[in-house]
Amino acid sequence: MKKLLMPTFFALVFSLLAVFTPQAEESSPYALVVQTSDRVLEATKDVKNSEAANVSDLSFKLIEILEPVVDFDKISKAIMGKYYKKAGPDEREAFKGIFKETFANLYAKTLLQFDVESVKVQKPEADKPFKGKMVMTVIAADKSTYTITYSLRKNKTSQAWRVRNVILDGINLGLTYRNQFYGAVDRHQGDLGQVIANWRNEMDG
Repeated sequence: MKKLLMPTFFALVFSLLAVFTPQAEESSPYALVVQTSDRVLEATKDVKNSEAANVSDLSFKLIEILEPVVDFDKISKAIMGKYYKKAGPDEREAFKGIFKETFANLYAKTLLQFDVESVKVQKPEADKPFKGKMVMTVIAADKSTYTITYSLRKNKTSQAWRVRNVILDGINLGLTYRNQFYGAVDRHQGDLGQVIANWRNEMDG
């Protein structure tokens, strides 16, 4: 397996989502990715072309772009796992906000540093309904290859497609982050407030 840190994995796979550009109908998950691609690549280009490639500037732009695309509510809930019900409403919102912020920062760093050479997308069979999975093989500039499976689900209220989880080379990133959260709970002796307050350090580590 390629030697990348897990936070970089998570940022990497979403940045690769931004270069996935098949043709699709307006309401499909594919169209969602196409539209996101245009906005992400434009934002990244603008920052790279500025006098200083500022991670914070790109991170701020990415939050605006990704909020309608990535289901941060469901992802943060899944990461908290069995502790979600034990957390208060304020703690849940705080963790979602911190997770979104740290993720966007990692995503920005990845977009500014990672170069994709080519992307091969497994096309869905035309006569079968889309089941919420998109699979792609990515070749990096250093010739490393990655197989990525995206899980998407429809929002029950809006019926819009949202990214819910990613598997990279067999590694379930949602589960990896949940294990990291559980480990932090153990280290902080069950104090969820401390876990949430120190989540930025968890990501940096």
